[in-house]
Amino acid sequence: MCLIKGFIVYNFFKINSHHRKLNNRIMKWIYIITLLTSISVSSQAQKYVERDGEVHFYSKAPVEDIEAHSEKGQSIVDVGSNRIAFEVPIKSFQFEKDLMQEHFNENYMESDKYPKATFSGTFSGFDINASGKQNVKASGEIFIHGVREKWNAEGKMRVENGKIYLETTFFVLLETFDIEKPKVLFYNIADKIEVNLNFVYDEM
Repeated sequence: MCLIKGFIVYNFFKINSHHRKLNNRIMKWIYIITLLTSISVSSQAQKYVERDGEVHFYSKAPVEDIEAHSEKGQSIVDVGSNRIAFEVPIKSFQFEKDLMQEHFNENYMESDKYPKATFSGTFSGFDINASGKQNVKASGEIFIHGVREKWNAEGKMRVENGKIYLETTFFVLLETFDIEKPKVLFYNIADKIEVNLNFVYDEM
């Protein structure tokens, strides 16, 4: 009888011990899953996206200035890792004259062959908790007309109503990106093109 009681008591504690170990494992996995989820949410909350950014370029010409606009700029900013990337479809640029737009896409930018201009890199000088415009710098690689180049640019960023605003102006040398200058006098554009970006980012 004593042996039976001892056996029952032994197995009771053995089962309880097994349950405690099982519960500990379950709690451990719940903790890990919760931690990973919180990290994922935190990382996601630091990313901001722009889907319809304004891109404008301008060049002085003897007879008529050349300029075009696009509202198809797409960009993502990660304020956690200070990374930024953007792209704009070349064919999205709209000119005042159809003939000018046709020459731009077919003869100079070869848009079918090189459909997008892109940039990817990092930025510094921005604090999402600060107020007012902040001077920022970006460095990385820009890709235009099949040519990839190291690139540095400066701009301004600010936070307003939960959105991030970015504005920057930089210059592109046609020669750097193997873009042939128009030979027609009417399109005698400058060697250096002024490019302006205005992006408004929403939290992802």
